[in-house]
Amino acid sequence: MEWASTNDLHLSFDAKQPGTFRSARWNREYNPDLCWVTSVDGHPQPVSYTVLKDFPHSQHRPCIIHVGLQLTVIRSVQKPRWNFRKARWDDYSDTLERSMVTIPIQCIPVDEVYSRFCQAVLKAAKASIPRGFRPIYIPCLPSESADLLKKYEESGDTDIAEHATESLDSARRARWEESTSKLDLSGSSRKCWSLIRRLGAAARPPVQSHPPVTANQVASHLLKVGKAPLDKSVKRTVRDEWRQYLRRPSSSAKPDAVTTSEIDKVLGDLKAGTAPGYDCIHPEFLTHMGPQVLQPSTRRAPYTTCLAPSQSHRVAKAWKGHHSGG
Repeated sequence: MEWASTNDLHLSFDAKQPGTFRSARWNREYNPDLCWVTSVDGHPQPVSYTVLKDFPHSQHRPCIIHVGLQLTVIRSVQKPRWNFRKARWDDYSDTLERSMVTIPIQCIPVDEVYSRFCQAVLKAAKASIPRGFRPIYIPCLPSESADLLKKYEESGDTDIAEHATESLDSARRARWEESTSKLDLSGSSRKCWSLIRRLGAAARPPVQSHPPVTANQVASHLLKVGKAPLDKSVKRTVRDEWRQYLRRPSSSAKPDAVTTSEIDKVLGDLKAGTAPGYDCIHPEFLTHMGPQVLQPSTRRAPYTTCLAPSQSHRVAKAWKGHHSGG
C-alpha cells in the first residue's frame, strides 16, 4: 500500500458485488480488476461501480464505473400507501368517534356491524392521513435540497451543487440520528433489520448468475413435505372432542365478556408497520381509535360488540381467516 500512498490513490471496492473474473475450471470468483481513484482536497473522489453478468465466451465480467457524486433514485411500485408520519391522529380519532354513533349494534348481524366499522375507519383515515405514491424520488430529500437541485439542473453551477450536497447530507444525518435513537432490541428487532436493509449497500444486492437451488431440488422438497406421515390417532381424538363440544346444550356456561382493559393490552402489544389483513385495517388505525370507541357502556362500541359473547358465540367472519386487531 506504500505505492498507493505515494501516488495519492485510493482503492474502490464493494464486497457486495460479485467477482470480476469467474473461473470456469474451479467454479470460483476472483477480483483481479481493481479500481483506483485520486483524491480531491484530501478526500477520495466518490466512485461507484457495478459488475455486470457473465460476458459471452469469456470468463471476465464487464464493470461500469461512475465517477462523481450520484444521488440514489428510487423507482417505487405504483401502489398507494399511507403516510403515517404526516397523519393527524387527533382529527382521525374525532372523526371516527362521530361515525360510531351512526352504527346500530343491536338489530343487525355481527358481520354487518364489523363491515360498517371498517368502512368508518377507512373513511376517517382517508380524511386525516395522506395517501399516495411517488413513482420516482430521492430518499430523504427535503424541500431546501430539492430547490437547490432544481437550480443546479437549470444553471449547472458547481457551487450550487456543493451547497445542495451539504444540505442533503445534513438532512440525512438528522434522519439517521432520529432513526437510531428509537431503536430498541429488547422488544423486537424488526425495525433494526429493516433499517439495515435500507442502507446503501443493501439497496443494490449482488445478482447471482447461478442460483444455488435448482427447480428440481425445490420440486423434490415439496414432494417430501407433501408426503409427511399423519398421526391418525391424534386426528381421531381432535374430531371426537369437537363433536362432543357441538353436542353440548346451549345453556352451558358462556365465556366472560371481553373487557376494555384486555382490549387495551392487546392493542398496546400490536407492532406498528406490519401489513394489514383482508379487511385493510392497519394496526395504526386500531391503536389511535380513541377511548370512546372502546367503551362497552356506550353506543359507540361496535368493535367491542364483535367480541361480546351475547352474539351466540359468533365473531366476524373476517377474523376467522386472519389475525386482525388482536
